[in-house]
Amino acid sequence: MSRHTIDPINLNYSVVVGYDNPYRSFFANVHDKGIEAQLDNDPELDADPIIIRLGDRYDAIKTVAELKEKLADYAIISPETQQLLQADLEASAYYSATPLQKSMELLSKKVFG
Repeated sequence: MSRHTIDPINLNYSVVVGYDNPYRSFFANVHDKGIEAQLDNDPELDADPIIIRLGDRYDAIKTVAELKEKLADYAIISPETQQLLQADLEASAYYSATPLQKSMELLSKKVFG
């Protein structure tokens, strides 16, 4: 799995993007820095700092362009990061699907169609 931190549009957020080979999907997580700071001060606090999760299921986001579009309200993916993400996808092609990935693919097709 790759992981790249990119600049958010709203500076109160942090944004991470990447490619998850087991899920065969690009992903993005947008974190609220304010909630993360509150959790640092009070670990008992019942709050989730992740305000958006993209690509958190099998085969959810297949292209960099699709990820870019879905993340547009939160961050702009630079051309350099787009190239890195595409390279991450291409590098994953050198690895054959694991038995777990094959099982996840079958399960996902049954559940999500």
